[in-house]
Amino acid sequence: MLSPLLMDAKHLHEGYPSGYMMRRRIARVLTSLLLPSALLFSAGCSNHDHPSSDETLASSPVLAKVGDLEIRDDEVQRELALLPPALRESIDEHQLRKKILRQLIRRRVLTQQATKNGLDLEPAVRWKIQRLKENILIEELRARFLRSLPEPKKDEIAKYFQAHKNRYEQPERLRLRHWVSKNRQAAMELWEKLRTRSSAHQNLTTPVSERWINVPEIPAQWRKVLSRLDKSSDVSKPVKLDEKWHIFQIVEKHSALTPKPEDIRDQIIADMHHDQWETWVASLMEHKPIRVLQAEYADILND
Repeated sequence: MLSPLLMDAKHLHEGYPSGYMMRRRIARVLTSLLLPSALLFSAGCSNHDHPSSDETLASSPVLAKVGDLEIRDDEVQRELALLPPALRESIDEHQLRKKILRQLIRRRVLTQQATKNGLDLEPAVRWKIQRLKENILIEELRARFLRSLPEPKKDEIAKYFQAHKNRYEQPERLRLRHWVSKNRQAAMELWEKLRTRSSAHQNLTTPVSERWINVPEIPAQWRKVLSRLDKSSDVSKPVKLDEKWHIFQIVEKHSALTPKPEDIRDQIIADMHHDQWETWVASLMEHKPIRVLQAEYADILND
């Protein structure tokens, strides 16, 4: 969700310095940001469960009411903090707060109407809300778990790197040109053109595929052909594979590389924390009374 919002914030003033279109863009950003809270509200949460009556908001000034439901200043402030910095800095804060409050009022009205219409009781809607609620709770649980972890020491990072070095090794890579032809005669004619011209891959009617590929991922049949090419200018003779004729050319090679731990320190720490999270989750599941009731799924917890 954040990426489109950032795009909206980035282009907010481009071509629309004021007026209707700017108001539409601001409304779109605010609507997108406030959508999750509206979905959860439509589940039929009690006033106690709703953020507007949370203990942390209780002392905050009441800005508006929709029926008996209060919208407090702290709730507007929370929503304001979620906006992209570019948007907050480019528009007067008081105007943004007014727009947020209007959006909150609008959403309270709409979610109350949805509840009145019984949408919160429909199984498909309740499933969506429950899934969203679970995702939010899990995301927050993981964030708090990661924040509780101590910063790894230098020797711990080095030890982890050595134990998982293959995870960070960059394999040998080839930049490969690849032509495919349906019949041998056409393939041979193409090969003659390729090996007798410089920049021969250009201005040919036969399409060429050019990409980087990791050597370990190259199919065995291809690898055998590529091993015969000595120079980057060499073009392989047509070879029949999978009922088609193939021609290869290695344009560039990159040797295998193992980065230094200090160059990828942040990535290593992120991986260490992820492993600790997964270990903790596995421990939770191990100590929970979980029963799989269908025989065909009996082994899923052993994976």
